[in-house]
Amino acid sequence: MTSLKQKIEQLIAINRQQWLAECVYRYGLKSADMWRLYGYASNDDYRKDLARSLQQK
Repeated sequence: MTSLKQKIEQLIAINRQQWLAECVYRYGLKSADMWRLYGYASNDDYRKDLARSLQQK
């Protein structure tokens, strides 16, 4: 059960990274407070996910 929960959390994080890259780079949605709209705890977490999403492409 724990491994299923971890897998689901991992897939949700990957999905959020993909959507983040799509919105920021394809549609050009940029804002100083964008990290709050996506539910990140901090701007640093947002930027790290954004960097990871670029590495995946």
